[in-house]
Amino acid sequence: PGAKGRVGLDGKVVPDLPGIDITPAPGFVVKTKEAGNAGGGEAGRKVFLNLCSHEALGEPGMKKKLDEEGKEVEGWNIPIGIGPARACSDQKGAANCVVYDCVVNPKVVESAKEDDSG
Repeated sequence: PGAKGRVGLDGKVVPDLPGIDITPAPGFVVKTKEAGNAGGGEAGRKVFLNLCSHEALGEPGMKKKLDEEGKEVEGWNIPIGIGPARACSDQKGAANCVVYDCVVNPKVVESAKEDDSG
């Protein structure tokens, strides 16, 4: 409620930021931990990634680029939309956690669910 507009990279509402409104389909949650203090985070803090999907995001594909030595390498390119960080609690009630809402193309979620490599 309140301010209208899009959320910028800094998490603040920007009234005229271009974009589209979507309602993503649920996917799954990835649980991990922060490795260090990069970006002002806390080492060891739990991080949850809510992976959802919508066909408005581009499909994943292979992309070529140059590595640090100038050699051409090929790797996956996965377009992703990421919302601002939000504080949250885990199932045990620990409040020192953060969650990010992430939206990808449905093919990414389908591929992840089919992958049994762990």
